[in-house]
Amino acid sequence: MDLKRVVVEAQMQVEQAKAEAETLRLQKGAVTPELIELRKIEVQSKATDKWNGRMPQFTGSSAIPFIDVGSLERTK
Repeated sequence: MDLKRVVVEAQMQVEQAKAEAETLRLQKGAVTPELIELRKIEVQSKATDKWNGRMPQFTGSSAIPFIDVGSLERTK
């Protein structure tokens, strides 16, 4: 009895692996440059949805500070 159960479980794992491989193959075939561009736009849209419109007031010690562009405009 145990041997039959082990054989059946092994066959089930093989079939599951085949199904997963087929799913990955189909997904890979569906990836196009247009789809990649769409995903980039979606990610950027999510990022801008979270932004409150304010620039950070300070940065970490190793970061380059932001330049106040408004002050450059006033000097002209």
